[in-house]
Amino acid sequence: MRFVVDAGRVKQLSYDPATRMSSLDDVRVSSAAAKQRRGRAGRVAEGLCVHIYPSDERLDAYTEPEVRRVPLEQLVMRAKALRLPGLAAQVCAELPEPPAAEAVLSPLYLLWLHSGCTPLSSPV
Repeated sequence: MRFVVDAGRVKQLSYDPATRMSSLDDVRVSSAAAKQRRGRAGRVAEGLCVHIYPSDERLDAYTEPEVRRVPLEQLVMRAKALRLPGLAAQVCAELPEPPAAEAVLSPLYLLWLHSGCTPLSSPV
């Protein structure tokens, strides 16, 4: 018999664009993540999942996509290294869960200031 104890919390990376700081926050798990944890209990052998938070507690349906929670400098640099066609904002807009256009311009400007990357108007 396998047991999974779900406290209903998860460490999640978040980014504050105003302060340009990333932090590892302790947040509530989404209902999709709770369902996945429940599935782990009986995946290999017979099991039981114990949730130690109120069953009537409202959880978000899904976790916010990581591309909307983290700084985009690495993503922009990777797109530039791969020489993808179009501007960085256009490349990011084609993602399944695209970030806001303003969220892409800020890292581009910072990269241009600090490392001499190509100007904002040039293709990725």
